[in-house]
Amino acid sequence: MRKRIRWLCFLAVFLTGCSTVTVHVNTRYLSEQETREIVNKLTAAEFTVKTNTQLFPSQVSSTTILYSPLLQDREAIFRLEKAITSDWPVSYIQALSISNHWYTKSSIGLYVVPANVNPHRGTSSADLANVYTGWQCKSNVVLNLHQDGTFTLQKNDQTYSGDWKITRFPYLQLSGSSPYLHTYFEVSQHGEVDKISPVTITSLTPLENDFLNEGCVLTFGLRDN
Repeated sequence: MRKRIRWLCFLAVFLTGCSTVTVHVNTRYLSEQETREIVNKLTAAEFTVKTNTQLFPSQVSSTTILYSPLLQDREAIFRLEKAITSDWPVSYIQALSISNHWYTKSSIGLYVVPANVNPHRGTSSADLANVYTGWQCKSNVVLNLHQDGTFTLQKNDQTYSGDWKITRFPYLQLSGSSPYLHTYFEVSQHGEVDKISPVTITSLTPLENDFLNEGCVLTFGLRDN
């Protein structure tokens, strides 16, 4: 009898695909309130919701739904679009993998892009929040700009921390009190091509030479897959 029950459960799952579809929502460009609202809407639509703030695939520039060709519950795509379309109209629905972002037979990717936001322009705080390493620096320098507006900077054996912000693009300010640090950088971007693929380099150039030596630049590279 117990084996029969297990077999019936297995058969039911097989015939209906999967009981719950998981939506991976990229909230990189959303406020906390917007994130709560979209999570509540999807939960009410009976989705399992997971959020992340990963970098967008280079091909995604507006609100997009990505799903695997192996997705069993195809109706879930339309339920997802219907649940969010009043606030976040969907521009593209694509049944493929973009870059290194793969989705399975029971999950869907949702990339939400607010109006007037270009995910690849590199001018927003969300785009600049990365780990930068020193180039042509006399000191060993690593700068981590966190998504929450704080930073940690390692210069040789000294660690600095505090807040960062874009004062007026392309200028970025670091402010810390333990130990004291108040300095500015100019943000710039350029493209390079290596043996694998094109790479977009974001550079932070110090506007003052009293903290980092002249010619020292902090860089972060994003591969355009």
